[in-house]
Amino acid sequence: MQRITKEELLNILNASGGAQNIENEPRLIFDAACELFIEERSSKACGLLSRIAKKKEYREKLNEIFLDRSFLYECLNASEPKLRRNSARLMGALKLECDVPALIEALESETVRLVKPSMLLALGSIGGDAATRYVIAYRVAPPVDESEEKHYKEECEAVRLVLGKNSPERPAKFTGFNKKITFELRTAKQLSKQLQYELGDYDIDCVRVWPDGVCVMTDDPISLYQARSFTEMLIPLSRGVKLTYDAIANAAKKAMIDMMSDATDAKPPYRYRIGIRMRDVNRAELSKAVSKALSGDMLISSPSNYDIELCVEPTKKPDTCQLYLKPCFIKDTRFSYRKESLPASIHPATAAGILRLASDYLTTNARVLDPFCGSGTMLIERMLLSPCSHVTGVDITPKALEKAVINAEAANAKIEFVCKDCIKFRAAAPYDEVIANMPFGNRVGSHENNTRLYGDFISKLPEWLKPGGIAVLYTMEFTLLKNKLSETDRLELIGRARTEAGGLMPSVFILRRLP
Repeated sequence: MQRITKEELLNILNASGGAQNIENEPRLIFDAACELFIEERSSKACGLLSRIAKKKEYREKLNEIFLDRSFLYECLNASEPKLRRNSARLMGALKLECDVPALIEALESETVRLVKPSMLLALGSIGGDAATRYVIAYRVAPPVDESEEKHYKEECEAVRLVLGKNSPERPAKFTGFNKKITFELRTAKQLSKQLQYELGDYDIDCVRVWPDGVCVMTDDPISLYQARSFTEMLIPLSRGVKLTYDAIANAAKKAMIDMMSDATDAKPPYRYRIGIRMRDVNRAELSKAVSKALSGDMLISSPSNYDIELCVEPTKKPDTCQLYLKPCFIKDTRFSYRKESLPASIHPATAAGILRLASDYLTTNARVLDPFCGSGTMLIERMLLSPCSHVTGVDITPKALEKAVINAEAANAKIEFVCKDCIKFRAAAPYDEVIANMPFGNRVGSHENNTRLYGDFISKLPEWLKPGGIAVLYTMEFTLLKNKLSETDRLELIGRARTEAGGLMPSVFILRRLP
């Protein structure tokens, strides 16, 4: 296709939606757009170039054309507001720090609110210390009347986006609490008692226990990470808060600032993210509105690089919520070995809780087999519970075993891995324990396949286990496994419990091999 002329491009840009129809063909329009911008100072051509400049090839060409930036700076201060706005956008796309002083100077003298957000976003796109310092110190003037309300909000949003993108990379360091704080430690459902017992091993008392969590009070939260069977640590903030952005922000803002100020070495603005854990609301819209209400001199929304999270959860009462703070500046390294995972991988805290559920039946220096080992989580958590003399992981999928090897090396866990259909696996010597996250059917495989697999598996278990040996099986196929167990007289059911995983309610079966 032949490149279009300046005149042809002008006609296209003047048509409805014209720029959107051609901006994906930069090779055909680049020369004409440059001519139209340089010769006629067309704001539309300038805007088109700012979009084309997102591609590295054309960004480099434009920086060569505008090696002398005086023309760009003239346009940045032109009498036409749209030309000033699009010139700022173009500079932001060109990403040269030499343009920062000119943008700051133009922003200081800018009187049209329509233009200011683009200048702020251009500074954010270029980045660097000078641009970031300026935007941190920048104050958005309140709207003088309703006509400025829209642009005022756009200006505030531009500041928020820039500060979120260009906030310091160094994470906040926890410096300690000067008083006892209430913490909620969450578990999979029906495993909170195991967490309570585990914390008791470290002389940590629980104030309250419910099916999927416990409450403790301490000024030493790091000590809580001695326990492995909780999924996350939250600080209760407020309950029964009206489900509106302003009520949420008013209830959370001071607490967020105080915690970051008192318990970390970070300097404002403090980086945060919002987690809306509710289904019956527009989460993106609510999160955006709360962020606007929270962000300012002291707090900036930084969803990909944050030190504290505001969690919004439902209550039983309609149109209300409960708020928690998640102190991400307190580092959780318990599961740092988990470099790789699979879609069906069990959460390591759930694995730890399940193994503690069966701990009365497990022994030290045991020989342990996981016939569906996946990425190795169950085996690694078993080795961290108590010493094992020999550990074997079997899986039919080579990719799963590649991930398991990586995780085992990271955990410094000596595990023998075997790539094989477990039904065909023969043990060199009987095992004391078989532990398994069984195929669920609705995540891996199907119920029809599991019907055969579970039957074959139950037949193999007595071959793998020594007399008196223990099997700990985690499965969603409750009825299927129960029925298959009824068909054998070599295995005894000695324990069973229900738990929770991603909205599902799997079961834990504890079996003993009979003599």
